[in-house]
Amino acid sequence: MLRNVAMVAVVALLLAAATAGAQSLLDGGDIKNNSLTGKDIRKGSIQVSDLSRRARNALRGARGPQGVQGVQGVQGVQGVPGPAGAHGATGAAGTTDVFYVDGAVVQVQAGQFDIVFAFCPTGSVATGGGSFGPATELDFITLYGFGVAADGTILIVQNEDPVNPQPAQARVACARR
Repeated sequence: MLRNVAMVAVVALLLAAATAGAQSLLDGGDIKNNSLTGKDIRKGSIQVSDLSRRARNALRGARGPQGVQGVQGVQGVQGVPGPAGAHGATGAAGTTDVFYVDGAVVQVQAGQFDIVFAFCPTGSVATGGGSFGPATELDFITLYGFGVAADGTILIVQNEDPVNPQPAQARVACARR
């Protein structure tokens, strides 16, 4: 039994000496340059932070193409109203006292076109027109065009009566300035 105990003690002593000797035998200076390969390095033992800056820059590839446009986002929340704007300048005086002026009665010959006028008096402005005055024979006179200018109106009319002349009259709406 004593012999077994002595044997165990000797084996333990030899193992401790071998381990200590192996740890003191090898260091980085003892490894020949370019002798280690990828098979010699354990997976996950080298991190990006362990690499030199030059090696890290070499790992970057070329920039890829731009991606597709993303979907439009949802409508944002309504903002608070801004302050009221400055009060505007007072506008020019408007027109007053709207009234109608009937032009002269024109006898339009049978089957013919003619022009009839109505003008506002001085100091007033035309605000509308293009209608017939009370003397117009509406059964036979047809309006083909009209225009309103600052001082009156003009009508282009046709008498559709094939035999008789018919009266036509222009009317303009005027307002005093």
